[in-house]
Amino acid sequence: MQFVTVIFLALAFTCCIGDKLDDANNYLDEVLTDYLPSAIEAENLRVYEMPNFSHNHQDRTSDGAVLNTKIMYWGGNLTGLQDVVRESCEEPSWSSGNVSLVCHIVTPHLQIEYEGRFQSIKGYNNPFGVHIRQFDFSLDIDIRQAKARLEVTSSPRTQIPSIKELSLVSKGEFSITTHTADTVKEDPTEGVKHRLDEFLLDLFNGPFKNALEEAVRSVRYPKNE
Repeated sequence: MQFVTVIFLALAFTCCIGDKLDDANNYLDEVLTDYLPSAIEAENLRVYEMPNFSHNHQDRTSDGAVLNTKIMYWGGNLTGLQDVVRESCEEPSWSSGNVSLVCHIVTPHLQIEYEGRFQSIKGYNNPFGVHIRQFDFSLDIDIRQAKARLEVTSSPRTQIPSIKELSLVSKGEFSITTHTADTVKEDPTEGVKHRLDEFLLDLFNGPFKNALEEAVRSVRYPKNE
């Protein structure tokens, strides 16, 4: 009889945990599907203007010349922030009367476009003088499966959730396509990924977090039975 009671309690506990996790999954799906796109629109993030930046370096060539290179990037736009999906959620936990929900969310496909200019100045001692090389280019950048950890907390009394933490845990897979009018041997993408990593962190910690906060607050959680 005691064995049967233990089995019954275990099954009841498992069912309860399953219900709580289902509620959490349904809550986050509603946030991401029904409310985040309009919050992204309200924050003017459907087309997000990326910062301008430049990259400089100096080398000495085998023939003794000094080569100064400057690569400039401008007109950057990022799209795809309105499409965010739930990867997984953990079982909700309770502390001091509040419920906390930890989930991982994914942006399946972010796209970034930049215009740019490559410029190099190669200086010799006389009689060679100075050689200048310059060309314009554009970049198409794809970022797939960037992942963030989201922690939401809420009181059962108010049922108004808020973001406790949002952290970018994986910047995803980068691919960069360069377009130029003519074939060139130089690579104008040097240093781009490092700067984009910084920009993505600023974006997720700033404007995107603000939009997500608005979406998170738009759905009651936890819902009273």
